[in-house]
Amino acid sequence: MAFYEKLDRNKFNEEIELFLSNNPEFVEVKDLNDYAGVSGIYIMVLDEYKQIYIGITNSKVGIKGRIQSHWNVTKTLDRLIFGGVDSSILSIDSFRHLDTTRIFVQTNINKEDLYIEEYNVIENAFSSEFITNRTIGGELNSIEAIVSRKLRKLL
Repeated sequence: MAFYEKLDRNKFNEEIELFLSNNPEFVEVKDLNDYAGVSGIYIMVLDEYKQIYIGITNSKVGIKGRIQSHWNVTKTLDRLIFGGVDSSILSIDSFRHLDTTRIFVQTNINKEDLYIEEYNVIENAFSSEFITNRTIGGELNSIEAIVSRKLRKLL
C-alpha cells in the first residue's frame, strides 16, 4: 500500500485525461449492464490506488461478465506475487468492485485486433507505475502471441 501512496495523483489523472482526449473512441461506462455480451477493450480505473487495468474480451459474457469475473475471483497466496517480491504487480483480481471507480470501453473494434490494440494501450498510453496488468490477453508469453497473430494475418 505504501507504493500506491507514493504515486503522483496529478500525473495519474493527467495521463488518463490525455489518453481519453487522444482516443475519443473510449467512452465512460454509466451502466455496466449495457455491455453484457459486448466484446471490446475495457479500462478499469482504481483512483484510490492510482492504478488502471486494461483488458479485452470477445467472449459471450462480454465486458460486463469479464469485469465482474475480476471482482469475484479469489487469488491464492501463491498467485498474489508475480515476479520478484520487490517488483511484483498486484493482480487486478485482488481488488473488488468498490475499488473500481471508473470504467472506459472501446467496442467498435475488430475482434482479430483486440490483442494488438490491448498491447498498444498497455505499452504506449500509460506509465508502467500506473498499470496493474501482469500479462497481455491473459497469456504469459503475450508479446510472442501478439507477434504470432500479426504474422498469421499477414500470411
